[in-house]
Amino acid sequence: MLTVRRLIKFLAIIPMCGHAQSRPTVSLEGERVEGQWSAAPAPAVAAFKGIPYAAPPVGAFRWKPTQRYRSVPGRTHDASQFGHACMQPVSLDGEVRGDVSEDCLTLNVWTTDPSRDSAPRPVIVWIHGGSNIAGTSGRTYYDGTTLARRGVVLVSINYRVGVMGFFAHPALSREGRAHASGNYALLDILSALGWVQRNIAEFGGDSTRVTVYGQSAGANNIVHLMASPLAKGLFQRAIPQSGAPMDGLASLTTAERFGTIFARSLGVAPDSTARDDEVLKALRAVPAETVMQAQSVFLQSGIFQPIVDGLVLREMTARVFDRGKQMPVPLILGSTALEMSSLRDAMPAFARTLTGYRTWVGDTFGASRDSMLALYPAPTDSDVDLAARRLVTDFYFTCQTRLTARAMTRVATPSYLYLFSRVPPGEEGMGAYHAADIDYVFNARDPARKREAPDSTLSDTMVGYWLRFAATGDPNGPSLPLWPAYRASDDAYQELGTTIGARTGLGASVCGLVEPVLRKLWRTRE
Repeated sequence: MLTVRRLIKFLAIIPMCGHAQSRPTVSLEGERVEGQWSAAPAPAVAAFKGIPYAAPPVGAFRWKPTQRYRSVPGRTHDASQFGHACMQPVSLDGEVRGDVSEDCLTLNVWTTDPSRDSAPRPVIVWIHGGSNIAGTSGRTYYDGTTLARRGVVLVSINYRVGVMGFFAHPALSREGRAHASGNYALLDILSALGWVQRNIAEFGGDSTRVTVYGQSAGANNIVHLMASPLAKGLFQRAIPQSGAPMDGLASLTTAERFGTIFARSLGVAPDSTARDDEVLKALRAVPAETVMQAQSVFLQSGIFQPIVDGLVLREMTARVFDRGKQMPVPLILGSTALEMSSLRDAMPAFARTLTGYRTWVGDTFGASRDSMLALYPAPTDSDVDLAARRLVTDFYFTCQTRLTARAMTRVATPSYLYLFSRVPPGEEGMGAYHAADIDYVFNARDPARKREAPDSTLSDTMVGYWLRFAATGDPNGPSLPLWPAYRASDDAYQELGTTIGARTGLGASVCGLVEPVLRKLWRTRE
């Protein structure tokens, strides 16, 4: 039953008859936040965009742990537009143009009228991808209206990326908490999840049923947080899509060494007499655009990524999972059948020629070289592209995801493994590529995208699974095809494609060859 206190509290958010132009409004820590109502159909959804969840990481706050946002009682915040994208040197899809800024730590909330009933609704927090060097929550295809209309509160967040989000340096470490630096992006995500815990009830959300879900780098970051002691209590379920970082991570020492090289490229090369405060003042004074230009030279090095910093991550994420010490939350995880089709730019030079391909397979898999070449044959140069896409998809996605699912059997919560196999209409040459599943999960029904009957069925089913999981920790529910929990004994998984149903044996032929290579990385990269 709706309490009088809640009725009064949410009175401002109700679209009153005769006041169609009135805006949904909530009070957050003394500030008035005004959003916008969605268009028909009913029920109406209130969208609040560009809400700051942390202090801008500018000036003295650049390359510092996320600072708490200080509200100003009585101030009104216009939440009708997305906030700036965080500073980044590239655009992955053309939507990020000039609207980037260091002042970017904002989030967005979609919710139906919280006064409709007294039961708090499950919360889903979307963490965007972009290789941890690009991306923003303000994409048209991340619109949360459809999901909110189906009974959840949807939150999406921005976080620092690239060098702004993953930059370690000896002077920063000596300045920082626990003598650590480098994982500022993960600290941003933790801060946003803390904001959700404090404020989501104002939007009708249940802070005890928070599901984090994300794709690609967003999924990787979720898995890293499951290995971090700082994330305890901030979410109760997780859905990493196409991201399971069961390979190696750099140590703080290694990251600091690269950070020193990068600082020199900015003209900050302290001599032996320079004090840390002088070095940091010089680094923070470099214009953001100059930092982005310098970062572009280092993009292929892969150095601006999560590290074992001793604060957020105290050891390699893969090792934490291998010992069964990860956060014991219910998990949906999976990948697409041909991830690397849309990641060709990330494919190394070996994918161009038969000689290079065979050499790479031998260098990577050693005594298993011939077995791998038999599984992924490339008789001629023209066959290398597809063979390499298939192999690298299984190496970086299928097998690391399966390894994560196996590690989850060591904790007392279930996990549900899937393989997304649907090839979007009109893109048959690409296969089920990296990020092909996003449109199906958000179910935004972009009219520009071609859809056939199986696409609508698949989208409705995936949304049903995701929402049921957010509500209960189990994707199974009425009118949904049965999805068995993962079993290591037969590697049970759900195929999500033209057909939807339970299967077994995911990665059976290859993952036994891949896992020893991954385990070797756990020993060598630190």
